[in-house]
Amino acid sequence: MYSAHDVLKKLKLCGCTNIEGHGLKPLQRSTVLEQLDISLIGKHENPNVHEIIRPQGEISAEAVVPILLSIISANGCALKYIEFPQKWRAHSMPPLYPVMELRRRFNILLASRVVHCSKCNISMNVDGNWLSADK
Repeated sequence: MYSAHDVLKKLKLCGCTNIEGHGLKPLQRSTVLEQLDISLIGKHENPNVHEIIRPQGEISAEAVVPILLSIISANGCALKYIEFPQKWRAHSMPPLYPVMELRRRFNILLASRVVHCSKCNISMNVDGNWLSADK
């Protein structure tokens, strides 16, 4: 029998405002998860309007960050994308150290990966310079 830890590649919790994040625990140390959206905002919703219409949600950095750290620390981690909740990105609040540490470590993980062109398999610079319109 398979579990989410072994097969789940994408998880989008759009509109799930009444969760804290403890339910993500089965994903600890997952090496197959590629995309995670815990922004709690529905597809095509404006996050600023979302704050007015609905509360920010109850998602807890204390519950979720250790799970995400275990994922990005796992050998063979496939995670490529995380969408954080707006309240974790808000400039008006003091920075959440656990979230800042998670973002720092995730950026290091992404920077350490070698990116190859899917057509010619040539290694590309991960800093985005190859996307420049000037070239």
